[in-house]
Order: sequence, then C-alpha cells, then structure tokens
Amino acid sequence: MRAPVDSRSSSEQIASNATRSRRTLMVATSSELSDSLVHAIERQFPWIEVIQAGDLHAAHAGSGAAVAFMLVESSLLLEPRAQMSLLHQAHPTAVFAILQAETCPALPLLELLSLSFVRGVLPMDLKLDLWLSVLQVILQGGCYVPPAMILSLRASHGEAPPPVAEPGAIELRRRGRIGALTEREFEILELVSRGLQNKLIASRLNLSENTIKIHLHNIITKLGVHNRTQAAGLFRDHTSAAPRTIEGGFLLPQRQ
Repeated sequence: MRAPVDSRSSSEQIASNATRSRRTLMVATSSELSDSLVHAIERQFPWIEVIQAGDLHAAHAGSGAAVAFMLVESSLLLEPRAQMSLLHQAHPTAVFAILQAETCPALPLLELLSLSFVRGVLPMDLKLDLWLSVLQVILQGGCYVPPAMILSLRASHGEAPPPVAEPGAIELRRRGRIGALTEREFEILELVSRGLQNKLIASRLNLSENTIKIHLHNIITKLGVHNRTQAAGLFRDHTSAAPRTIEGGFLLPQRQ
C-alpha cells in the first residue's frame, strides 16, 4: 500500500516542521521588548518562540516550557556572577547572553565570561540587521563581545588609551589602528577595498553574510570611521604607503 502523499508545498512543510520543533528564547528585561522586535526575531528565526520575563524572579520560575536560550538585561544583575549562576541552575540546558544598554553600568566582563554557559554580550544600540546577526551567532553556539567593551577592559588593565591627537595627526592615528585588526578582519577589509560586497566576501571566505557584517562592524569601530567606504579608503592609504616586497606585494603590518 502506498504511503499517503503530503500535498503541502515544501515551504509549508518546512514552516510546519519548524513550528513543531520550536525552541524557547526567554528575555528577562525590566521593560518589555517591542512587538516589532519580537516579530523580527521570530521572523528571522522561525524555530524560536520568544517569551518575556519582567524580572529575575519570573525568569527563574520560567513559563513551564524548557528554555533553550536566555537573554538577561544587565540592569537586573546587581550581583552578576551569583545571579547568573542561580538562573543557570534553574535552566541548566540554556545558553545565556547579556543584553547591554548604553545607559547601563559597566559589567564585570571577565567574571561573567568565566561562566561557561554565558556566550557574550548583546548590545541594544546596534542596527536591527546587525543585532539579529549577533543574536544568530549566539544562538548557534558562538560568542560575541562588543569591541568597545574589549577596549575598556584593556584600559582597566593598565593599557593606556591612544593620546589625544592634534587635528593634523588624526588621520595618522587612524592609519595606525590598522595594526589593531585581527588577521581575519584585515583579510575582509582588503576584499572590501577591492569593491566586493558582503555576499561575495562570504562566499570567498566560506563564511556567512551575518559573520561578515559583524566583522565589518568591528573593523569600523576599531578604525574610528563611520562606514565601510571610509574603512576601505584607510586601507588603501595604508597599503599604498607600506613598503613593497620584491614580488610587488605589500608587507602586512604586525598585529597583536
């Protein structure tokens, strides 16, 4: 006897399967996420159902559903390590990240990241497409920390910030920041300077477009510029001033 044929389209079947296997993302915030942001999350990740908790007590109690992911607003964490550990005890299989607003006090970053279940910090001042890209990294098991927090951490450990430059020296200081890029960031910036778009860069480097967006955000932040065009211009200025090798290529700057 032949098995019954499912007459639904493939897209309908995928949506149905995603609905049946949806996983819960709990967001613990003192103020509710907007309906538009919740809709954007569930549209971008159809296998995710967003539920909200207004405080840590509600987050600890849960909603009856197994929580796979939890975002916790930093302003709720008066004793970050202890409170995150208690939430982890209540939801031992969940992956956690911190929601950080600009107005919130600084987090004890090293203390939090020493907890294996905390996968980073998700800033609330990013553009929506970049915010969703960072969320995707965390949902897929990656870790993300904003560049500004890394720079602040380095400063707190005795690394002096760059000296205030005279107006004529600002451009030279920006060029010097090229050396602060990672190998991957330098590689991506080189491709941007050639005019390649994110999709082509992602294909060439075997990365996702979301990962490229995050790298570009970090590059722009580190270089102190406003967009990819300015970053590419700095790269071209930097490499045109760099000494050439015998083969005609450029000597790459040393990076930390």
